[in-house]
Amino acid sequence: MAEIRVVDVRKRFQGTKALDGVDLTAPDGMITAVLGPSGSGKTTLLRVIAGLETPDEGRVYFDGVDVTDAPASERGVGMVFQDLALFPHMTVLENVSFGLEARGMPRGEAKERAREVLEMLRLEGLEDRYPHQLSGGQQQRVAIARALAPDPRILLLDEPFGSLDAKLREELLWEVRRLREENGFTAIHVTHDQSEAMAIADRLAVMNEGRIVREGGVEEVVSDPRTVFVASFLGANVVELVEVSPGVYGAGRLTVRYEVGLGKLRIGFYPEDVGLGEGLPVEVEAISRWRSGYRVKVRSEFSREEMEVWLPRVPGREFEIEVRRWFPLH
Repeated sequence: MAEIRVVDVRKRFQGTKALDGVDLTAPDGMITAVLGPSGSGKTTLLRVIAGLETPDEGRVYFDGVDVTDAPASERGVGMVFQDLALFPHMTVLENVSFGLEARGMPRGEAKERAREVLEMLRLEGLEDRYPHQLSGGQQQRVAIARALAPDPRILLLDEPFGSLDAKLREELLWEVRRLREENGFTAIHVTHDQSEAMAIADRLAVMNEGRIVREGGVEEVVSDPRTVFVASFLGANVVELVEVSPGVYGAGRLTVRYEVGLGKLRIGFYPEDVGLGEGLPVEVEAISRWRSGYRVKVRSEFSREEMEVWLPRVPGREFEIEVRRWFPLH
């Protein structure tokens, strides 16, 4: 295993900032999810860690050792790409063993190691098939097997599950967690999907415009996003309140107590932190089925923006809700 530390890394492409002073720590033996919108710099950061891109400034350390100038082949990193990059003319076994042979492992040993990893990923019996003969989930497993075959200290995943249906995606995310527990590697998983990040990660790092804007344990970041951007990206409703009396902030009938002297206070709350209650009138904008209840988009006098709440049942077009838990935002 290895701790990954990225220090003040900057990278430009034709004058455009892809990374703008990124600092990131991925602790030894944990899975860190790097979460952010498209174009925020996630993939570039992963490629810098892998050694596929050289930063213009800043350093990358594995267990305190500076690997910034080390070639990718010497970093002990396995990477699963977004497009999987399987060789279409090679069988499953050949796809997994090819990298081992390229590293100098004798062919017989490489084939044996490839079979071991394929069995670990429950792909036994498919060794002689070609990628086009596999399902999407099987192709994903082959790509993971190829990355794990050299027994890397670090596994990097660049949104490899985005094209899969929700059930299969969840199965593969838990498969990665199982493999991490059995093999003891450190992993960084890049995604723009919040639910995917929550399912796999021990830690979250949220990116925006080439920078890490919030980093910490999953529960820590979710319960205290700190900024409007992070809260909104994690799916929270954001409301701006004004000070109506010393230490009391409100908008419409929504009031909260907080420290004196802010003038305005932004708060956030998640759809699951709202229930049917009294005091906050809302009007239904849209309804869709959500598991055992409903996702209801509403408008209210205390928020100009459309909000989302999750309810076990939907009352009339106008009803009242209660915000049970909220957090302050900068």
